[in-house]
Amino acid sequence: MQDSGLKVLKFEEMTDEWLDFVAKCRMGIEHNYDIVEGPMADDQIWNFVEGFIDGRIPRKAFWELVKFKYPTHQISFHTISALDTLKFCPKEAARKVEKLLLSAIANWSVKNEGQRVDDAALYIKEIFVDGAGILKRLRPAPQGRAHRIRKRSNHVTIVLGSKTAVVENTVKE
Repeated sequence: MQDSGLKVLKFEEMTDEWLDFVAKCRMGIEHNYDIVEGPMADDQIWNFVEGFIDGRIPRKAFWELVKFKYPTHQISFHTISALDTLKFCPKEAARKVEKLLLSAIANWSVKNEGQRVDDAALYIKEIFVDGAGILKRLRPAPQGRAHRIRKRSNHVTIVLGSKTAVVENTVKE
C-alpha cells in the first residue's frame, strides 16, 4: 500500500511528537499529510489529551497517566488520493470500507439531488466501529463437557459532512 507520491506521517507509539500532533489537530490546525498512521486515543486517553490541551495536565503528568494504556492502531486517510490506495490494499477490510464509503456518497447524492458531489466538498466527519450481535455456539470438550464459542460481529458507521451543505449523512454496514 506504500505510494511514494503520498505524504505519510507514521507514529509507531505514543510519543511527545504524537501528543503535539494530536493537540494541534484538536485545536483546528490543519496539516498537509495524506495519510496519518499510529495510536488512536480512545475515550480515556482522549480525556487526558483534552486535559493537556486545556492546561490542566502537564506533559509529564500526561505520560504518567497513559503509561499503562494501550491504544488501538489507526490509519487516517485525509485526501482522495489517499483513499484511492484502498483499491490496491490486499486486506479484505479495505474493500469493505471502500464499498461502505461509496454507499455513503451515493446516499448523500440521493438526499441532496440538486447538488453535485464534487461541489459539496464531502469529507468523512466520523467513522467508527462498534460491537454488534454475538452468535453463541458450543464445541464438544473432553468428558462430556462443552466449551462456548463466541462468533463476534461489528458495525462500521461512516458519517459524511459537507463543507458547503448543512445536511449530514450516516451509513451503517
